[in-house]
Amino acid sequence: MWLVSAFAQGPFLLQRAISIKGKMIQKIITGKDAVFSFENVERISVKNANRIKIKVLRSIVNPKINNIIIDLEGLEFIDTYGAQILVTLRKFARRKHKRFILRNVSQDFYEIIELLNIENDFIIV
Repeated sequence: MWLVSAFAQGPFLLQRAISIKGKMIQKIITGKDAVFSFENVERISVKNANRIKIKVLRSIVNPKINNIIIDLEGLEFIDTYGAQILVTLRKFARRKHKRFILRNVSQDFYEIIELLNIENDFIIV
């Protein structure tokens, strides 16, 4: 179950943090960017990928958002289902003329993306 744990709004910032059993997926909107980050989340896997997908899809369909940024700082692992969700989100973002960006990709995480042969599917910064 998703519980809203924080909500703050300013003229250029909308921030929401969703807590899932002590783990947090945070969305910050600044201007035309929606930035998703993770607190106490080390893996994107079948256990949490659908929750991430739903949250990101809401921003992809938002006409005020141009860039979807997934901040992977602290993430160490992605399983094939999690990778499939990221690829699906990237494809959907492209159809909606949005940029889908992965940032703060660790070397271990990048090696997993390479192993799955999907590194060219993303803008990685």
